[in-house]
Amino acid sequence: MTAGTQVSLEEYLGTVYEPDCDYVDGELEDRNVGEFDHGDLQSEIVRYFRNRRREYSARAIAE
Repeated sequence: MTAGTQVSLEEYLGTVYEPDCDYVDGELEDRNVGEFDHGDLQSEIVRYFRNRRREYSARAIAE
C-alpha cells in the first residue's frame, strides 16, 4: 500500500486492507504502528510504576 492512494469512503469501508490503513481526506495512508524501542521503553516505565504502586499511590497503564 502506498501512502496517498485515492479511494471513496464507501470503498474504504467495504474493503479489508492488509496491512491496515487509515482513511484521511479521501486518501489511504499507512497506519502508524509505533516502533519497537518506543514500546519497549513504555513497558519499562509501566513496570517501574506498577512495582511501586503503593509507594506512589498510582496506577500505570500503557497507551
